[in-house]
Amino acid sequence: MTGIAVPLGEGIHRISLALPPLGPKTVNCYAVEGGDGLTLIDCGVNTRRELDVLLEGLRQVGGDEAALRRLICTHLHFDHMGGAAALLSDHPAEFVMHTSVTGLVDWYNDRDGHREYLVQLVREHGGPSRETALMGAVWQRRSFRGYAVPPSRPVGDGDRIELGGGRYLEVIHAPGHDRTHICLVDSRTGHLFAGDHILPRITPFVPYDPDRDALGDYLESLERIVELDPPRTLPGHGESLDGGGERALQIMEHHEERLRVVAKAATGQTTDAWGVMNEVFGAGLDPVSSVLALLETLSHLEHLARTGRLAKRFEEGLPHYG
Repeated sequence: MTGIAVPLGEGIHRISLALPPLGPKTVNCYAVEGGDGLTLIDCGVNTRRELDVLLEGLRQVGGDEAALRRLICTHLHFDHMGGAAALLSDHPAEFVMHTSVTGLVDWYNDRDGHREYLVQLVREHGGPSRETALMGAVWQRRSFRGYAVPPSRPVGDGDRIELGGGRYLEVIHAPGHDRTHICLVDSRTGHLFAGDHILPRITPFVPYDPDRDALGDYLESLERIVELDPPRTLPGHGESLDGGGERALQIMEHHEERLRVVAKAATGQTTDAWGVMNEVFGAGLDPVSSVLALLETLSHLEHLARTGRLAKRFEEGLPHYG
């Protein structure tokens, strides 16, 4: 039930918080007991109701939300860190995120600039003018997204976050779903707090990133989880998984199949990303779903181009693949 702190053993508790109707119904937040108090991993969206539910869950675990010593957010997405600023304003605690977050706070908070970027991206990759107009109208800032704040403690790959009493969380930088994404390995149990890097029922969304091969980064990050093969994986959405390496392999296989489908579509008559997206995902998506599908299509096209499996060319200044 939402708002109940569910004990998972070894001082780990799951608090499930409701999400807006945009994807998964809930997000998992984890309260971990350490020698110096509670560490919270992810905090949900920025709504008063869910913040109150979260605080009640912390009280169930620690007796007093003042026991909260640190908040760790796995990545810069609103369903995992949207409530961070509000929570920290009333409950001062160390705030931990990947070091790359510091340079992206202004970008996250510039919702108008983000919307304009997405509209331009759709236009540049073959989206019809009607679609770009609809996108501009619906892709507005919602209060539940909250505002990003820089971490008081930026961390990088391999860093240890001490929880007291000899317990620590080891940071694994796992970009792909988001360039700031981190996973955490619990020293006491070996369990992996996976955020959105590995999910039990769905494959995490891997968006286009103009500055890097986002899908290539994601596949490399999954290989690390295959090698680690944790005894248990605690995801950001859905139920816990025994192991984790096998699921990582399944997700890698999914993307290899998606790459084959995208390459086949791009070598047909349609070579712009919007046309490839329509062939892969089907036409007639709503504006928000269309831009998400385009971003994922682009991440696959860019990976194919960067690895030499497709050519990328420009016609009248617009990118085409084939």
